[in-house]
Amino acid sequence: MWSPHREGAFKLDPLTGKYTNYSSAPGKANYDLAADKEGNVWVSQPGGNRMAHVDANAGKIDNVLLDR
Repeated sequence: MWSPHREGAFKLDPLTGKYTNYSSAPGKANYDLAADKEGNVWVSQPGGNRMAHVDANAGKIDNVLLDR
């Protein structure tokens, strides 16, 4: 289970109750998220003209800059 937050996303393991925090660039409000078929999560950051990409298998987050 995933939830966006101001600086990235939280992942909840429902079996253990453990949260994992994935933080991206601070100060850029996140709007929503979606998961792809590989289990990665994409978090929209409309104020920052980018998306955060969470690689859940590698346990890291990076930003994808969008062209205007």
